Parts: sequence; C-alpha cells; structure tokens
Amino acid sequence: MIRPTQIKIHNYLLLSDVELNLGQGVYFVTGDNRDEQNQGSNGAGKSLFCSAFVWALFEDILRKDVSRDDIIGEFDDFTEVKLTFDVDGQEVVVRRVRNHPKEGNNVFLSVDGEDRTHATSKRETTKLIEEKLGLSKDVLYYCAYSDSDRKPLVALTSTELNKVVSEILNTARYDKWIKEVRSRRRGLESERRSDMKLLQARDEMIASAKKDIQNYKNQLETFEEEKAEKIEQLESDISDKRDERDEFTELLKKKPGVEKELKELEGEVGGLEDKSTAVKRLSRERDTQKKRRTSKQNKLAKIEAAMQSSKENLDNLTTNPTGECDVCGNLLGDSKKLEAKVDQHQKKVDAYQAKKVDVEVDISTLDSKISDLSDRIEELEAEVEAGRDKLTRYTKLENKLDKFVRAEKFVKNCDKRLSALMSRVERTEKKTPANIQASLTDKRASLSEAHGVRDDLKDSIEQAGTDIDACDALEGAMKKTKAARFNSFILNLQENINVCLDAMTDGDYHCQLREDGSELSLVFTNVSKKGKYFPYGIFSKGEKARVSKAAATALNNMMDLGFIIDDEAVDGVDDAGIQRVLEFVLEQNEGKTLIFVGHQKAMSDYFHGHTNLHVIKENGESIIHENKNFRGQFQETA
Repeated sequence: MIRPTQIKIHNYLLLSDVELNLGQGVYFVTGDNRDEQNQGSNGAGKSLFCSAFVWALFEDILRKDVSRDDIIGEFDDFTEVKLTFDVDGQEVVVRRVRNHPKEGNNVFLSVDGEDRTHATSKRETTKLIEEKLGLSKDVLYYCAYSDSDRKPLVALTSTELNKVVSEILNTARYDKWIKEVRSRRRGLESERRSDMKLLQARDEMIASAKKDIQNYKNQLETFEEEKAEKIEQLESDISDKRDERDEFTELLKKKPGVEKELKELEGEVGGLEDKSTAVKRLSRERDTQKKRRTSKQNKLAKIEAAMQSSKENLDNLTTNPTGECDVCGNLLGDSKKLEAKVDQHQKKVDAYQAKKVDVEVDISTLDSKISDLSDRIEELEAEVEAGRDKLTRYTKLENKLDKFVRAEKFVKNCDKRLSALMSRVERTEKKTPANIQASLTDKRASLSEAHGVRDDLKDSIEQAGTDIDACDALEGAMKKTKAARFNSFILNLQENINVCLDAMTDGDYHCQLREDGSELSLVFTNVSKKGKYFPYGIFSKGEKARVSKAAATALNNMMDLGFIIDDEAVDGVDDAGIQRVLEFVLEQNEGKTLIFVGHQKAMSDYFHGHTNLHVIKENGESIIHENKNFRGQFQETA
C-alpha cells in the first residue's frame, strides 16, 4: 500500500513554509481569507495545499494558463515540495524544486535513503517515480485526487476509459514487447531470405563442383589417349608452320639479286626523276610566259586602236584646209588654232607609235622565251620517256623489297610460334595424371565443404522458420494476455463499483459495461430507471457524487492506494447527500490517509473530532495550523 507520511512545502504560491506529518485518519482542510473579508475561505490556499502533492509528483499545476515559474511565491527565489511515502514498508521520498540556486529545476527520488534519481533526465526520474508508486498522473486523478472541476472516472468516454485502464495495467509494455517480437520476426525473415539466397548459391556451386569432378574423372580415363592426340596435333601444327617458314625462306633467297639490280638502277632512275621534275617546273614557267604574252598582245591591240583614232583625227585636219570638220561641219577657226590641233594629234600618234614598238619588242622577247622553254621541255620529255621502262622496273623492285621485309617478319614470327609449339609438346610429354588427380582431390574437398555449409544453411533456415513460428505464437499469446488482463481488470472494476454502489445506496444503483465498437464504457441505472442503463452525464449532482465516489473508491482499492485527496468534489450536493457520501468514503477507506477540503456546514459537522488543517491567508501569505479534535471552530489556534 502507498501512503503519504509527510509533506514539506517551501514558497509554493501563497504557502511560505509548511511541514506536516501525516498518518492514518482524516484531515479536514478549512480556510480563512483575512485579506479579503467578503471571500470567506475562498482564496485562502486550501486547494493550493492539495495541488502541492500533484506538483511534487508530476509537476502538474492543476490550473489553466499558469506557467511553470508562476508557482514560485514571493517569499524566496525558489520553490520546493518534499513528499515522503510509506510504500509497503519502504520509505520513498520525492522532492521537486523550481529555480533552486544549486539544483535548478529538478526532481529527486530516494528509496530507504538510497538515491534513485536519474543521472541526467528529470523526465526519466518522473518515470521512475511512477514505476515505484505504481501510479501515473491520470490514474491519480481518477482514484485518489478529485475536485469539483475534474472529470471523474465514470464520466470518461469509452476511448478515455480504455486508455486509463491500459495505463493502469501498463499495457504499453505488451505493445513494446509485441513490437520487439515483430522486429525480431522481421530480422529472422531477413536472415532466412539471406540464407536461402546463400543456399541457392551453394547449390549452384555444388552442381558446378560435381560437373568439374566428372570432367576430371573423364580426363583421367582418357588421359593417355588425349595426350597422344594433343602431341600429334601440336606436331602437325609444327610441320605446317615449318612449311610456311621454308616457303618464305626460299623467297628471301632472291633478295640479294633484287637489291643489286635496284642499286644499279638507282642512279639512272634518280636522274629521270630530276628530269621529270624539271619538265614540270619548265612547263609552269612556259605557262607563265604565255600568260604574259597574251597580256602584251591585248595591250598592243588597245595601243593600235588608239593610234588609229589619232591618225584619223590628224588626217581630217590635214585634208581640210578650210577649217571645216568633215564629221560635224564646225569651223576650226583661224590657221593658228589649226596648226595647234594638228601638232597635238601628231604628238599622240607618235606617242602611240613608240608604245607600240615597245610592246612589240616585249612580245617578240616572250615568243623567243616560250620557244626556248618548249624546246627544252620536249627534249627532257624525250629523255624521260626513253628511261620509262627502267623507272617502272625500279618501282617493281622496290615493291618486291617491301615484300621481302614482310617475309622476314613472318619468318621471325614462325620461329617464335615454332618455339612455343615445341615447348607445349615438351610440357605435354611431361604431363602426368597426377595434376588432374590433385585437382580432383581439391575439388572433392571443396564439394565436401560446400555440403557442410549447405547443411548448416538448411539447419539455419529451418531454425529461423521455427523461431518465426515461435514469434507468431508469442505475439498471439501476448495479445491474448494483454486482452485477458484488460478484460479481467475492467470486469473487476465493474464488479467493485457495484460492490461500492451496493454499500452506498443499498442496491439502488448498478453499473454495467457497454460495448462501444471495440471498446467498453460504463453505464448506470437505479431503481427509478426501470432497468435501463444510461451514461453518467444524465444523472443529478447527488447521483453523480454517489456514482463517482463509488467508482473512485473501487479503483483506489484495486490500486491498493493508502490515501485520498478530495478537494470539494461534493460541492453542490445537498447536506443529506454529503453525509451519505462521506460516511461511505470513510467506511470503505478505513486505515488510509484522507484529506478533505470543504466549506459546507454539513462537512464541518461531519468531521467534528477529526484533525483540522486550517489555512489562514493574511498579508498575502498562507499559513497552515493543525488542530486536533476539530470542533467546528475555524479560528486560528496557538
């Protein structure tokens, strides 16, 4: 059982310093807000005291729009809450701090004085606290901590209820295990596929090795016969290659005569080539001179035409002394002008005559050069033509000489090939079955090894199949176990709720599980409903209080918790209802630590004689006074 034995609070919102030793029994929390007289007990800090438990355990502030640093009060720079629990005889201490000068924002856990705090993670320490107490934040709210604003267990939707039960049972561990099993199965499948590929490759290797072994056996049986055939074939190749070499060697015997004749013709053929070159050069020069002569002839024709025109003009002037032009009939003027014109035309005729003579001389010179070049070309062509046969013979001899060079290379290649063939004959003659036998032995050893590897792969594949089947079976078993635990717990929850409802209402109310798709929800009925079951939301406040307290008590007992914190969860319930609810809670939770917050007179009357924790707020600070044997007096006591 889990039961709080002490709480220490420092600078938590309005609470400056609180230290209370808690034991079995009832603690009734009342308040007095002296800073605001019209508020009565509201705002004194009663709920803050209760929320300190939750903040220390789970860092939950229980209020909307409140940041984590908002819980730091005005009496110091940091906040600290320390809770001490008795968990089945072990002392478990949870201490949480905010903005501590040395410890920062952290939470600490110790069990019987041994530090169990996670070395690096506050989140992981909180998980360790949940594991040690067997209690999560949500589960705490549904069975050990309640207030008027918080949804009770019976008000949860089917999805929310199934989530809470899963959290209580920690079915996530089953999901984790199932995930690990599936991961292992995938790994086994991958290994099996890999081994099957290796097995296929090994089978192919074995088939190839068997084929090689048969080939080696065949070679051993026909070794001598094949050896003789091989030597015979090599000797035949040697004979053919020698014949080819001898044929070209015979051809090479003509090489000296060809070289001698070629040398004799070399001088003459060289001169013919020079003359042939000279013919080409002289022909180009003759063509150039012919082009120059044509140019000169064209120039001479132009000079003669111009000179003829000047002569006609001169004759026209000398044959018409009257000065009248025969062509146009114009008068030439006086005799002086006529003489000037005659003199002008006579000079032109003389100039053209001089140019004509120069050009005619140039043409004559060019004709002489062209004639000389033609004679020389004709002479050289005759000489080249006379030696044409020798040049043709020389070319043929050069081609023969090239063939002799290729023949020499072929002979050398034949010698190399003959040497290689003779070496092969020698190696073949020396070859014995021992080499094949050694290869056969090695191949048989490889085959034996391959068989061993194949057998191992088959065993591995078979084992993987067995393990995969085991994974499937294990996954199925875990799913069944998870479902069985879930169903068993929720059926027990229904049964325990009905036991509590019977105790509280004398059998007037009853709880039943309703299937909602694949999930379950809680529905209720009472004698007035004539056997019809309805969800929690349709009931009145008094009915809701009874049903929710019955469910919370049932779950609290199933969780084996030794404490309940009730922060005005019966607010709005009439006095008779409060009386019956409180009687039931105390009867069902005897021996636990029960903390109640309320301001109704019915609650005050009911808790007469129990311990009162009176919270007084004054000057912005809330202080808790512990009063034994409470008698309805809310005033501060010494």
